[in-house]
Amino acid sequence: MLAEMTRDTAPSAQSAHDAQRALREAHLAHEAGRLDEAEAQYLDALRANPYAAEAEHGLAWLLAQRGDWKGALPRFGRALKLRPWEKEFWISQLEALMQLGQHEAVHRLLHRAMQSGLPAEVAAGFEKRLRERRTALLAAQVRASGKTAKQAADAPRKAVLALRETFLKRDFAAARASATAFVAAYPLCAFAWRVLGASLPSNEPGDGPIEVLRIACDLDTDGADVRMNLALALHERGRLDEAEALFHEVLQREPENLRALVNRGLLLNQRGDPEAETLLRRARALGAHDHRVALALGAYLRDRDELKEALPLLEEAMAADPANHACLSALAVCYLGLGRHEQAAALFRRLRDSGTSHLGALDIALFVGAHVAEIGPEELFALHRRYGELVEASVVPHAFWDNDRDPDRRFRVGFVSGDLRQHAMANFVTPLWQGLDRSRVEVFAYSNHRTNDEVTARLRALTDGWCDIVGMSDEMVANRIRQDRIDVLVDLSGHTGFNRLGVFAFKPAPVQISWGGYPATTGLSRMDYYVADVFWAPPGTMDDQVTEKLLLNPGTSIFHPEDPSPDVGPAPCIRNSFVTFGSFNRMNKINPATIRLWSQVLRRVPDSRMVIGAVDSASAERLRVQFSEQGVDPSRIQFIPRSKVFEYLQRQTDVDINLDAMPYTGGTTTYHALWMGVPTLTLAGKTLPARGGCSIMRGAGLAPFVAESEDEFVDRAVHWASPSQWDALAALRSSTRDIMRRTMIGKTAPAILGFEDGIRWAWSQWCKGLPPQPYVIPPRA
Repeated sequence: MLAEMTRDTAPSAQSAHDAQRALREAHLAHEAGRLDEAEAQYLDALRANPYAAEAEHGLAWLLAQRGDWKGALPRFGRALKLRPWEKEFWISQLEALMQLGQHEAVHRLLHRAMQSGLPAEVAAGFEKRLRERRTALLAAQVRASGKTAKQAADAPRKAVLALRETFLKRDFAAARASATAFVAAYPLCAFAWRVLGASLPSNEPGDGPIEVLRIACDLDTDGADVRMNLALALHERGRLDEAEALFHEVLQREPENLRALVNRGLLLNQRGDPEAETLLRRARALGAHDHRVALALGAYLRDRDELKEALPLLEEAMAADPANHACLSALAVCYLGLGRHEQAAALFRRLRDSGTSHLGALDIALFVGAHVAEIGPEELFALHRRYGELVEASVVPHAFWDNDRDPDRRFRVGFVSGDLRQHAMANFVTPLWQGLDRSRVEVFAYSNHRTNDEVTARLRALTDGWCDIVGMSDEMVANRIRQDRIDVLVDLSGHTGFNRLGVFAFKPAPVQISWGGYPATTGLSRMDYYVADVFWAPPGTMDDQVTEKLLLNPGTSIFHPEDPSPDVGPAPCIRNSFVTFGSFNRMNKINPATIRLWSQVLRRVPDSRMVIGAVDSASAERLRVQFSEQGVDPSRIQFIPRSKVFEYLQRQTDVDINLDAMPYTGGTTTYHALWMGVPTLTLAGKTLPARGGCSIMRGAGLAPFVAESEDEFVDRAVHWASPSQWDALAALRSSTRDIMRRTMIGKTAPAILGFEDGIRWAWSQWCKGLPPQPYVIPPRA
């Protein structure tokens, strides 16, 4: 028995050298047929370096040459895990599975191998061998039946109809028993194999149903239904590529096959493919009033902010399947986006109390929960941690990386995001990538959105490597990141749309960091650090709200203003003789608690007005009712529809002071407002999402616009609205761009240098073999 190697420490330079020497000797002995000597050298190589993939691979082939394919298989597997980009390693693993008769495992691995670059002709060779194996199996069964091939195919019509009747009665146990006897007597009857595959329990362990349905497909080469059954069985087991190919094959033959349209649409929607919309709309038009289609199409439209069209579809799906967690979460975030917070909160609580293990639903629930004022820090953190535990339990992480442990070398930083396009994130990523010292840092990007606009092109030009990962599985993306030899991997999305946190669960890079995209923890224990600043998360105050270690930047933030931007106008209060408050936050942030707080301000400053931007007509009507219920005349409030960026910025010229939302404060809108001369009065809350505004205003040196309680928020609003403060507001308005240039825009260098020094420190910790720990990044002298 070959001893297993210890795998918990990285090899030293001397050990790596010794391993290479032993490996050379092993190859020479192996090629000369001196197997015992080769085995000893392979083992020496693995003792020196337990992660020597070539030694694992060579030793596996040595075992195979001795006929021990069972012993070779796990070693082939380890070699492949260490170096998944090696085509030869894929071929070896496939061959071992063939030799061991694990034929369905070959099918599973073939699609992954082809996605990793296995040549099509090699894959076709394995497919041919698999078909020949099934043909041989059928030939043996025909011989055992004592019939000719024609007799084995021609089952009595009466018996076939009886089998069909049993299956249609949904008596699957009886159908399975009848079909088993049927294929023994008539082994070339395609219908009997199809019934047998369809009547096997969907949750039956192993690949029995798949193997049976493959035989049915071989026998019925033109049958659409049997291919649909096989595709559905594959889809249910998460084998999406194989299932999608079969759905596509059926639709090429029968373009209006409703089952194929629905199920391919559902699958493509699961993968974020925009073709899903076309397929699902076509299915609906052809009469497929399936609540799953309503859910998939509604969720697809919701992801693209088509909330009005999405809402009735999601409500239809909810009525048909009220316990569906995916539907609960999709409808909750749709209600949130439309400003119907009470309904969103009610659905969130149902999800929270259900203990759901549906990752997609839980991911969305976290985003919704961050907007619900009644959710406290402990509960919000517990939900994030539940998500992390579920996603991490489903995959085996990498435990070794052969990255060069030199803390001072030029290192490679990868950024994963669905927002590398016309999106608020671009205002932060652009100056960061422009400002990093590229003689010391390489920038790689992994983009998870199909949009490729002018912003995408500009960002792509700033990188050393770019990979579009839409449609790639988490494992495929993780393997690509390992192949790119990324040293530090940065998540830019958190729990916002189009995130790829599942990739981080594989731990493809030795150091993993979340920054910028989401104001709370990812919940993953395999995410090493969360980057914030000392105003947002004062040292020692927020550590119990994150699974990561906090990496605190002494700089404020990195923001790039819109170019072109309107000029800053004069203070409206001077010309109007009253103060105008404003808000340009997303509608999903303006919840009942926020309306109550703003109403207190408007009641205390009775001659003031308010402007609320990015409001559709339905939301405007709802807000009028809510303000009226709080004793505020709705005529004092002007509602402005969503507009293009330049027009939205120009609207700030009508506002004196913006009022922040709670508990999810403004971010990009607060920066934009300051750039246009408008300060934002914000409430410093107890969770990370509730402290974004505090970080910005304190970072800009505008602490008088930060309140620590709701009463103080109202009092500060009254103070700044007083005529005695109008000249101060006017003076501040004319100076905010200079303030921002001094603290955030013109002097982005401190924040960029802080980010670069922080990730360099995190990298050096790993190089030294030290675990992640909280760290306040010292400013450069």
